[in-house]
Amino acid sequence: MKILKLSFKNINSLKGNFEIDFERFEDGIFAITGATGAGKSTILDAICASMYAKTPRLTNKNVYELMSKHTGDLFCETLFEINGKRYKSRYSLKRARGKSDGNLQPPKMLLSDEDGNIIEESVKKVPKKIEELSGLDFERFTKSIILSQGNFDAFLKASSNEKAELLEKITSAQIYSLISQKVYNKHKEKKLQIEFLKEKIENIELLSEEESKNLHTQKTALLKEKEEIEKISKNLREEIQNLKKIEELLNKQKLLLRNKESLKREIKSNEERFEKYQKAKKAKKIIREWQNYLNKKEELKALKKKIQNFTKIDSISTESINNLINDIKNQINAIKEEKEKKTKKLKSYQKIEIKKTDLSPLLLEKENILKQEKKYEEIKRDFIKISTLNEKISLLQKTKNQKELSLKDKITKKELLLKDISSIKELLEEKEKRRELGLKIISLEEERKKLTSGSPCPLCGSTSHPWADKKSPDLSKLDKEIAKKKREFQEYQNNLISLEKEIGSLQSEISGNLDMIKEYESEIEKLAKNTKEFENIKELEGFIRKNEIQKETIEKKIKEAQRTNEEMQAILQKISTIEKDILKTTHEIKDKENFLSTLQEFEKDFIKIQKEKNDLKEIFLKKANEEGFENQEEFKEALLDEREMEEIERLKNRLDKERIEIESKLKELSKELEGKDFDENRLLEKENILKEYLSKYEKIIFDIASIEERFKIDSKNREKIENLNKNLQEELKEFEILDILNSLIGSAQGDKYRKFASSITLDILIEAANRHLKVLNERYLLKRSQKELDIEILDTYQANIQRPINTLSGGESFIVSLSLALALSDLVSEKVKIGSLFLDEGFGTLDSESLEAVLFALNNLKNQGRNIGIISHVEALKDRISKKIKVIKLHAGESRIEIEY
Repeated sequence: MKILKLSFKNINSLKGNFEIDFERFEDGIFAITGATGAGKSTILDAICASMYAKTPRLTNKNVYELMSKHTGDLFCETLFEINGKRYKSRYSLKRARGKSDGNLQPPKMLLSDEDGNIIEESVKKVPKKIEELSGLDFERFTKSIILSQGNFDAFLKASSNEKAELLEKITSAQIYSLISQKVYNKHKEKKLQIEFLKEKIENIELLSEEESKNLHTQKTALLKEKEEIEKISKNLREEIQNLKKIEELLNKQKLLLRNKESLKREIKSNEERFEKYQKAKKAKKIIREWQNYLNKKEELKALKKKIQNFTKIDSISTESINNLINDIKNQINAIKEEKEKKTKKLKSYQKIEIKKTDLSPLLLEKENILKQEKKYEEIKRDFIKISTLNEKISLLQKTKNQKELSLKDKITKKELLLKDISSIKELLEEKEKRRELGLKIISLEEERKKLTSGSPCPLCGSTSHPWADKKSPDLSKLDKEIAKKKREFQEYQNNLISLEKEIGSLQSEISGNLDMIKEYESEIEKLAKNTKEFENIKELEGFIRKNEIQKETIEKKIKEAQRTNEEMQAILQKISTIEKDILKTTHEIKDKENFLSTLQEFEKDFIKIQKEKNDLKEIFLKKANEEGFENQEEFKEALLDEREMEEIERLKNRLDKERIEIESKLKELSKELEGKDFDENRLLEKENILKEYLSKYEKIIFDIASIEERFKIDSKNREKIENLNKNLQEELKEFEILDILNSLIGSAQGDKYRKFASSITLDILIEAANRHLKVLNERYLLKRSQKELDIEILDTYQANIQRPINTLSGGESFIVSLSLALALSDLVSEKVKIGSLFLDEGFGTLDSESLEAVLFALNNLKNQGRNIGIISHVEALKDRISKKIKVIKLHAGESRIEIEY
């Protein structure tokens, strides 16, 4: 990474706009000079704020303190280069309305390429993107590009643990502490697991050979006794069954006799209904003749009403009908005469020849033009819609790409989280199993106290009791561990739920974006079909103008034709009136003739139906007498509706059927009970004996099941021990490796492996520092002492004698610190080459010879393609370095910049 140009406004004492072009320092080294407090370090603050939204002196929460007093805005912008590509990062902050007393507005950041294309926006995203491009986060950036002597002075004098922590932060090697702790915890967990397995195996009891033999003998005896009881019980059940069968037959016989008496009473109570039913059956034989007579009577009544409605005469007779017919004939003759007069008048009008102008072709042509005009307007709207949809698709595609990147990152986080949850869950299950076993042991404490050696256990039958004298385990420590793991597990689960919601939301949003893009593309495809006959909207507008001219011409022709037709329409109206009069008269004649014909037909039907009604009445009365009915009233009284007749018939049939069934069943029961006696006391005696045998049988079954359960438990326990031993061997193999690893790098605080890794890192750092130290001061070399992470000095002028760091002078300490700072710059910038270096103060402690050595070393770095900025107020440096950025103090705490390129 190389800093090329810096622009800023209103930062600390540097009020106003400033620009520094670092590319113009051709020889690569330059000085930033000025009095103490003038604002030299403000230039470095501006670079840091523009790229990371924070500075070494201020956090990102109060960067607003950089803003010059009595100003309303600030900005800082850095142009930098990474692997040959140039980028521009800008940070800006404003107060409301740009006034110095306005409220602070949220800060803004923007990262773009050299051509101005935006890569990333926002204070959160820009620093992360710069870290992704360069491999340098803020901490690495301030240790590889902006070097501060004070920090390394503290490092040199720190203890071993403090050095290890500092090296971790400097080189991002915190992983070694985590590995050390992980190994220690895994070793501890594995050891507890092995102890738990051993304890589990010891707690499983097996049947001895003698106990097994005794149980087999007991089972054989019980099976024999069971077989004898089954035989006796079978005979008793058969005898009891026979007695119960006789008892059941006697009960059935009593019930049937009661039912027979009840049935007799029901038949007697319904005798009157049965007599009425017989009369109704006779009436039913002649019901058809009665119905025919009634139908004909109703038919005559209906015809009479029909004639009354037709003629509007209340009293109907043959004479009244004939009078009405004569009146209608006279009316018909008068109407025919009127028709002849109007027909003659119509013929006189028809002699006038009228020719109508046909408007159809003109109207059709106008309609076609209007349709075409409507079609063109639709196409025009479609052109506009296509343009709008294309803009929407472009915006949606950009949003989708951003969300897909975010989704990928969250899925990776979820996978890591699931692995952690699985590990915690396994460990929690192990601890809960141990706790469950402990609780079980505690719950049986009172029972264990009752056990005596040689006496069988009431639960398992064993005569040996290894747990009788053991103390119950203390579960308080284990409970705390379980509670802690549960909280940790719940925290991880909550994080997972939150992450899954975010993933689901992003997936849904991406899917929604895709659906909308497809929908818009589909809509564009449909719209394009309608617009394919025109290349663009301008061509379409030309066709629309032509249509409008054509439409105006046709409308003029239509108006002329309409005037001609209006004149002819008046004449045709008169002819139409006469034709309607003739049609009306013709209809009246026809209606009167039809009325007359219908009336004559009614007269014939009336006489015919009246005769048929009288004939049917005589037939009915004759047949009624034959069935024993003297008149119509007696016949009507005998009639019953079908529902009542069916009900009586069903009742009679049911009673007859029940009587026959009861008599038949009583005969069968009498035959079955012949020669059979029933004794209730004998039945009770047999049932009591059977109960006693069944009680014995249940006890034997329970005892056999208990013995079989003992054998089953013993078999499972043997299988359990075998599986546990296998698991124990596997765990011991793993523990053997973990035990060696734990002895080498494992520790509760993670310091064992951290110190080891830090010592290697320190060796690499010292080796790189010594390369720089040979140039800066060839007298001294750095060396790691045998005492962990302490650093000593080798004095090559005194036969490589070792000296403690604190024996160095101030100037020597600065040179050693500078060599370490330069080495660190190499160490923390593995991903990208460092092309710029800023050294902030510390040169005041150097003598002239040391200053020469430092400048010589810095010139070597310059020759490697680096720009080097030295911040100092040392006069000798100002004289030696021709290229300068001068920070000059003004009045009221303000400064200005002068640049000598």
